[in-house]
Amino acid sequence: MFGIGNRFANRHTGSVEKYTEGRKIIHIDIEPTQIGRVLCPDLGIVSDAKAALAQLVDIAQQMQKEGRLPRRERWVAECQERKRTLLRKNPTSITCRSNRSASMKR
Repeated sequence: MFGIGNRFANRHTGSVEKYTEGRKIIHIDIEPTQIGRVLCPDLGIVSDAKAALAQLVDIAQQMQKEGRLPRRERWVAECQERKRTLLRKNPTSITCRSNRSASMKR
């Protein structure tokens, strides 16, 4: 699981043990004090998110050229099918009215 620029706040994850069980965690954050603050990642990277992602994409593309990454077309197709079949056929929308003052609606 990648956490990129997030804080893994315990109020978001509930039980940290349950949330991390069986997962490898990589946490990328520009602020070093955020890494390991709530949960201990398997790998912590102190970096700007954009720079880290660009480098990870470059590495993945090189690994793919060398045949060191598994092909994921079938998995992607399965995910797309699940997404397609889980979408509501007749979605409903909810309109919320705001009580904000006109000065806040710029």
